[in-house]
Amino acid sequence: MANPERPRAGTPRPGGEGVNLILAGTRIDGVMNFPGGLVVSGELKGDIVCEGALVIEPGGKVDGRVQAPTVTAHGALSGTVLVTEFLEVCSGAVVGGTVMARSVRVDLGAILTADLSITANLPASLNEPAAPAQPAMAPETAA
Repeated sequence: MANPERPRAGTPRPGGEGVNLILAGTRIDGVMNFPGGLVVSGELKGDIVCEGALVIEPGGKVDGRVQAPTVTAHGALSGTVLVTEFLEVCSGAVVGGTVMARSVRVDLGAILTADLSITANLPASLNEPAAPAQPAMAPETAA
């Protein structure tokens, strides 16, 4: 008999979010929306929206239009990527394509060959244009 006190797999725990797992050997192609975090050890390709943290494990591959608040890459990430908070490219990871993020950290041994934009003026989603950058204030010149 099931223990009613024990949470079911994939059920958010108090103080935490549910996590979706894509296991090694799994390949998914299409339009995907993950309401919580996502850990990828297999392969994803397509339009991917992750509302929680996206972690790409060593050997994992993610390719397409990807949107998440935080991304930690240990594997391969390519395509058009929007990271609204923090992107971490770990040693051994390979990241390419067009990447927009608010903050980025690249570890020694990582490969980042992307058209990279680090800015606070990010679009809310990949379907919206970025807010125009505000020009820096020019120093006043004496007349």
